[in-house]
Amino acid sequence: MIQINNNFTQYQLSEDEQQAGYSLSPEQRAVIQNDIADIAIKRASIVHDLSDPGKSLLEDAALKGQLTMLLWMLSRADAVMASINQISE
Repeated sequence: MIQINNNFTQYQLSEDEQQAGYSLSPEQRAVIQNDIADIAIKRASIVHDLSDPGKSLLEDAALKGQLTMLLWMLSRADAVMASINQISE
């Protein structure tokens, strides 16, 4: 297992290694989709407190960031699969 030293650590990967890393199993996709649904439910249930409007805005922004990242992961995996399918045709 690769140990991540800090936020700035990067690894040199071949194109094949990069594509393998972007690929998601059906189980991984299901877990990510469940996380997306959970976040969407949390965002929809945020209570906006007029006495502290910044609190709900920060909570929504944090959840939106998580949601965006998960959607990006699915999109990236879809792009790799489309590329693989195009090559095999």
